[in-house]
Order: sequence, then structure tokens, then C-alpha cells
Amino acid sequence: NKAPRSTGGPCRVSGGSSRAYGPVRAAMLARMMGTAPAASSGSATGARAIGVATNVREMDGLTNLVDETKRAFGRVDILVNNAATNPTYGPVANVDERAWDAVFNTNLRSVFFLSKLVREAILEHGEGGSIIMISSTGGLRAGNGLGAYSVSKAALLMLTRVLANEWGKDDIRVNAIAPGVIQTEFSRALW
Repeated sequence: NKAPRSTGGPCRVSGGSSRAYGPVRAAMLARMMGTAPAASSGSATGARAIGVATNVREMDGLTNLVDETKRAFGRVDILVNNAATNPTYGPVANVDERAWDAVFNTNLRSVFFLSKLVREAILEHGEGGSIIMISSTGGLRAGNGLGAYSVSKAALLMLTRVLANEWGKDDIRVNAIAPGVIQTEFSRALW
């Protein structure tokens, strides 16, 4: 049994990538919204999930997230880096330092440091694992109004390549998914 771990970014669209992870993701989201007990299980699969409130911009929070996952499941096998922010919309020349830092601290810095923590947890059990980065098509092509966000997602794609290159020898797969615009509250300005 693999123990999935998600950074749990704000989300209104949810779906499991397999029958086993669908109930896990649903339970995780329910817990994050305060509507489920600390440990939940998927009815059909027996999959378990926990919710750990985490500010991904704080190292103590990232460390606690990994520690709580190990405490609940005994190990970490999978990380889905999903948290993201974009507090600004408009020309990149109008992005101030605070907004730039918020985007990069959430979309890149936290991903790097959480990935490092999870790598150490995977090395502890020595059976390999997987880190999945949620990037964006905005990281593949320039678009109007999303300058800082697009730059952060392009950097995330390169971070994915670097980590895959360096950590593959430890049987840690690092891949990225780059979805397009999905109609959520987060993307309202784009649709």
C-alpha cells in the first residue's frame, strides 16, 4: 500500500487518478474543509487519509506535514505538489514585490523544500516513490495577465526535470502535470 500525500491547495475540482486514490482525495478534501474526522477511509477500497492543516510557506508546517504523514502511515511514498497562488492579474510590470514573493514562495519555494523532505522520507524506507508536480500550461507559453504565475510554473517545470535527473537514481520518479484553465474560483479572471 502506498501512502499518498498532497499539499492540499485550495481546490473545487477533485477527482482521483485511480479507484484507490479517489476516496483518499475526497477524504483529504473533506478533512481540510473541516467536514470529516482526522482519519477517514474509502468505503470500497479501505484507503485511509488524514488532513493536516499546513501553511506551505512555512518550513515548520512542511516538516509537520511530513512528520504527521509518517506518524499516521509509517512512511511516505507519494507527494502531489498542488498548492498554488496568484494574487495578481495584469501586466507583469505592475506586480509588486509582495505579490511576486507570494507567488514564488508558494508555487516554487514550498514545492522544492517539501519535495526535499519527502525525498528523505522515501529514502528512509528505500523502496522508491513518486513526486508529482502540478504545473500549468501557463508555464509553457506566455499569456496576458499571468506573468508572475507563468514564470513560477515554468520554473516548476525545470525544477521537475532537475529533480527527476538527480533523484531517479534513488528510484524516486519526479513528473509534472500541466493542466490548462479549469473553471474554478482561482481562475475566475480568465473565464
